[in-house]
Amino acid sequence: MPRATRCVPEFRIRNLPGKPNLYLCWSENRRSKRISTGTDDPVAAQQFLADFINGWNAPPPKDVITCNEIIDRYLEHKRSHYEKDIRSQQTYAGLVFCLKPIREYFGNLTASSLNRQHSRNFIELQRNKNLSDASIRKQLSIFTAALNFAKVELWIDDFAPLEKPKPPRPRDKWLKPDEVKRFLDECHTYHIKLFTLLALHTLSRKAAILDLKWEQVDFESRLIDFNPPERVDTIKRRVPVRMNDTLCGALLEAKDFSQTEYVIEYNAKPVLDNKKAFARVGVRAKLKWVTPHVLRHTGATLLAKQGVPMWEIAGIMGDRLATVEKHYAKHHPDYLKNAVNALDNLYG
Repeated sequence: MPRATRCVPEFRIRNLPGKPNLYLCWSENRRSKRISTGTDDPVAAQQFLADFINGWNAPPPKDVITCNEIIDRYLEHKRSHYEKDIRSQQTYAGLVFCLKPIREYFGNLTASSLNRQHSRNFIELQRNKNLSDASIRKQLSIFTAALNFAKVELWIDDFAPLEKPKPPRPRDKWLKPDEVKRFLDECHTYHIKLFTLLALHTLSRKAAILDLKWEQVDFESRLIDFNPPERVDTIKRRVPVRMNDTLCGALLEAKDFSQTEYVIEYNAKPVLDNKKAFARVGVRAKLKWVTPHVLRHTGATLLAKQGVPMWEIAGIMGDRLATVEKHYAKHHPDYLKNAVNALDNLYG
């Protein structure tokens, strides 16, 4: 794996008023910084600059590198992956936000000094701030990813596994068909209604739908490719999904009035997040607990209840068959049917 490097700023050698030596000046995180070259000789100052740049990407010794330094390098590495568009930049901003409390508690500690008691204390501290276990677990998971990155890059030898809160039990919430109709009836703005139709008819995730561009919609073959060529594949896979008559008609209508390259748009701009507008629909429909992910769960559940094979549901969701069976097999009309019938024959 290639070694990640920090972005090298634009360095300048300058004379500063009242200073006998030349100074190396640059900007980092929108803050001006400077350091003396220790000489007034321009040639020697240039050599100082060359040595300074060579050491810019060299991490501190393994036994003294702090968690803050690891997080800095990790975010620099991630920044290159999240500079493509505004939505990706929002994802990067979320990383920075989640790591803020990690910096406050772990920042000055060295990776080699971490132990499980540190994470226990952190969990207790965050719980006292009324933060949910799910949010605390997310913060510690991102921190673990940063530490693993540092280990792969050979900045540290190893670190003690961090203790995390147990993952919350999955919520088995889904809409019944009459509730689906009620929710759609309360979608007063077209971009929310189109988003809801896409979520219900393709079982795709919120980010995949908001990222969708018209070039990914093939009306001739009736396919929507939610995974554009430039996207880096992650564990949240995006797959091509076939359009049915209802969705195809809605998309053809939306295409006639589109003003951007994005399918989901509002006021001639792509929709970056529809959380607030979606919540307002839930309030009007008296279904305040509904989130975009509930629509994905609803589609899979109702398909299972209709007797659709698990492998087909897995295909449209882009999930592994084992994952789909774990969550949705219980809703299938044939779930354990042969087994309980055999028991009835044995003991009845």
